[in-house]
Amino acid sequence: MSSIENKLNKMINLLEKDFEVEYESMKEQYDEKLEEYKKQIKKEIEEYKNKRLSDVKFESERIIKIAKSKVELKLNQENTYLKNKFLERILEKVKEDLYNLDAKRKKFFYQKLYIEAKNLIDEEYVVLCNPDDIEIVKSFVMDHEVIGDSNIEGGVLLKGEKVNIRNTIDSYIEEIKGEIFTLVLEEVGDLNAN
Repeated sequence: MSSIENKLNKMINLLEKDFEVEYESMKEQYDEKLEEYKKQIKKEIEEYKNKRLSDVKFESERIIKIAKSKVELKLNQENTYLKNKFLERILEKVKEDLYNLDAKRKKFFYQKLYIEAKNLIDEEYVVLCNPDDIEIVKSFVMDHEVIGDSNIEGGVLLKGEKVNIRNTIDSYIEEIKGEIFTLVLEEVGDLNAN
């Protein structure tokens, strides 16, 4: 081998070593960068996943709240409907019991209705009542004419020239239904309570 070849070989060896060192240095830098990018990408993926999970959780909670509100509203409407039906049935039962009072109790009840109505009229009047109740009403109305009227189911109607005072079982029930509802609710409790 010649000295030129030797020098070339040494140069080539030096260049190869420089190249290897440079290559290793660059490889380390790239590996570090690659690891940084991997970590960054992993972090971004984790952040995105957490954000999406948070968004999904928030949306699902919102949907559940809406559904729960709708169910509660429907239950409240159903409870109100059932409570009203229950109270209507009680009013019907009270009304039925008043229509079917025995003669002695019916007389006292109709007498109460008559006195209340009489206190509200300042003119001459006739007393109208159901034809089946004429004898009962005549037993306490001595100073006015008593006439049967099949349009009156129970109670009395005082008919004057200008004013009519209706004090029937229906009007009596209507007048006291708030008290009946209060008594029923006190007795059985709130129907909405669980």
